[in-house]
Amino acid sequence: MVGPTLGGYITDEYSWRWIFYINLPAGGLALFLCWLMVQDPEYLREHRKELKKQPLNFDFIGLSLLVLTIVCWEVVLSKGQEWDWLSDAFGRVQVLLAIFFI
Repeated sequence: MVGPTLGGYITDEYSWRWIFYINLPAGGLALFLCWLMVQDPEYLREHRKELKKQPLNFDFIGLSLLVLTIVCWEVVLSKGQEWDWLSDAFGRVQVLLAIFFI
């Protein structure tokens, strides 16, 4: 009940940006209290120590393919109308869509 009223008051008196800034102290306090109070069980701490000894196995190929897919989709969506969608004379949209689907 207090939220909308307080939000309206803050917006009228200061600026709409302060609606977001007011959450910073509460979020910082919550983060500090969680860091202080919440602890992992012993078996998770032991498992984390074992994992830190092993080399990092990261799927760089998968990440690269994901980035390529999302970039193709984003370019098609943002430039598709400008490039006349599938009637593009240079085939840019068609190539990007092919890469996206592959």
